[in-house]
This record gives sequence, C-alpha cells and structure tokens, in this order.
Amino acid sequence: MGTAIVKPNGGLTGAVTAKNDFGSQMMQTQSSASVAVAAQAQAAVQARYIMAMNRPRDWEEVRVKLLAACKRPGFAASARFSKPVGGGKVEGWTIRFAEEAMRCMGNLYPETTVIDEGEMQRIVQQSCTDLENNLTFSNQVVIDKTVERSSLKEGQRALSQRQNSAGKTTYRVEATEDDLLNKQGALLSKALRTQVLRLLPGDIQDECKELLRNLAHGDIKADPNAAKRKLIDAFAEIGIGPADLSEYLGHALERIQPAEIIDLREIYTALKSGEATWEGVMESKQPSGSTEAAAEVGAAKLAAMKNAAQPPQPATQVEPDPEFNQDPPQMDPNDTPFDDPKPATQTERPRMGFKLRR
Repeated sequence: MGTAIVKPNGGLTGAVTAKNDFGSQMMQTQSSASVAVAAQAQAAVQARYIMAMNRPRDWEEVRVKLLAACKRPGFAASARFSKPVGGGKVEGWTIRFAEEAMRCMGNLYPETTVIDEGEMQRIVQQSCTDLENNLTFSNQVVIDKTVERSSLKEGQRALSQRQNSAGKTTYRVEATEDDLLNKQGALLSKALRTQVLRLLPGDIQDECKELLRNLAHGDIKADPNAAKRKLIDAFAEIGIGPADLSEYLGHALERIQPAEIIDLREIYTALKSGEATWEGVMESKQPSGSTEAAAEVGAAKLAAMKNAAQPPQPATQVEPDPEFNQDPPQMDPNDTPFDDPKPATQTERPRMGFKLRR
C-alpha cells in the first residue's frame, strides 16, 4: 500500500491531497503563512547550533570574565542572597548572577512556553539548552492566578482567608494582570537560575563565592562606619528602619559586627529580588513569629547564662543523727532467734537394720 502526495501550485492557501491505494483521499489545508513560520523557526534553531559548533566556549575565558564581573562593586552587592528559614539560613546565587553567567558562557538557549491555561492557574515550561552539548534542563512552573492581601478593596471578593503567624487575617483574591505578570516573572526567573547553575561548573562558583566574601570583608574593614551607614540607608529606601534592624540583630546598631553586615547585605538582596519579605525574615528569625515569644526565649537564655556564671556552692555537710550512731544491742547467747520459746531440736533419723541369712 502506498501514498501519493499532490501539492498545488500558487495561491495563498495550498491544499495538500493524499491518495492511498484504496482510492480514498484525505484533504489537508495549510496556510502558507504557517509554513513560513515553521521554516523560519527551523532555520533559527539550525543557525544556533551551527554558531555553537563554530565558536565553542573556553571555560578558562568564562572563569576570567565571571571573576572580573564579581569585582564590580554594583554586581558584587547583588550577586548573592540569604534569608533565615526554619531556624537556619538559606543562601545562594541571585538571578543577576545567573544572567551574567549566561553571558559569559554563551551558546545557551533559554525558552519559555505556555503549555496550559486555565481559569485559576497557568502552566509554563521553562527550559535552558546547552547548544554545544545538546543538553537541556526544563521545568514546568504552575502559576496560581491568585495573590494574598492583608485587606480587601471596595468591591473586591475574597476567594478564601486564613490567619497568619501574627494572628491577622490574610485574604486570597484574584490576581490582576500586573500581579500575574510579576508572579510569573519571579517564578520563571528562579527556574532559569537553577538550570543555568546546573550548567556552570561548581569550582567556578566556589571561586566566585570566595572572591565576593573577601571583597566584602575588605570593604567593611576599610571603613566600618561607612559600610554600616550605607546599609542603613539601603534598608530605609525599602521601608525598613534602623529600629527594625536592631530588632533583627538583637542589639543596637552601634555594636554591629562585620559578619552581621554581610548577612544583612545578602538579606537586602533577597528582599530586592523578591526572594523574601521582611515579615517572613522576622518570622523565621524569631521562635514563633512574635516579639513576645522572642523575649521569653531571650529571658530564659539570660537566666541560664547567669546560673552558669555563678561559682558552684560547696556541698552542705549533714550532721549525723546521734540515734543512728548507737551500737546495736548485744544479744544474750541463751536467747533464741525470733523469740522462739522452744529450743530447736535435731531430729534423728531411724537406723535401718539388716539380717543375714545363712
């Protein structure tokens, strides 16, 4: 059984007819515009792979370019983030660092495709392809078309509500186009960052991290007061005052340490990039998300420290009771134990006799 394809000539719309051996015909109509778009996409993909093959990356050049970027003060301040989570701390690279890594590496092709659109959610596939090795990492990102608000506007309807850790009511409402666009951009950026970091060798990441740490310590050591004031001004621009920073640190800003300045810098980067919120940072920093609970824990720790600082008390000498020091009474040898009125007698066993018969 065979199939013959007959293509017409001319016209904006071409009808493709397929004939098989049984005499039946199948008509398929395609627009020349869609054919042109498909050909254009195919040519673009082929061009990317050809360029990657003709201009392969040099990892030493990538390393030098990325380290040079980390030496720029503006980039160094936004390359890493950290945030307290569950009593610990989560830190990592920002999307700004991932974007710089993509520029230095080259021959990468990120792609975003909407694969499903519903009333309450949108599913988007984010992928990144290494054109040299034909290696692709992809993730499906589910974007809910809702956001949480602390209050309702006039005429706004709440889909649901809950109590947050501070005891206040939080409402879940439908997201506007701007809210959905911001939410989608943040989620896709996180997915792309993870994919790019999987393609960047770990030793280069470790070297960049060490360089950023050394530059941060050197900057603070050169002028601690200037570094502190610059940090305070940066937080003030996003609505977080010096009193909030003192509450987070647990002491006055005059006693801030270089390690704490670096920690607050990375938290500021997380707040600016949307990785965290100040409310979430304080809830993770404090035991149960409240100032009262933090005060109770602090008082308990202070009491434990005071008890540990006190010298040990000498052991109290307990005077013996004179009644227990008396000698036990002497027993009369004629007395029997347990005041038995009858003396113990030994029971004799009867003797057994034998007669010998002759």
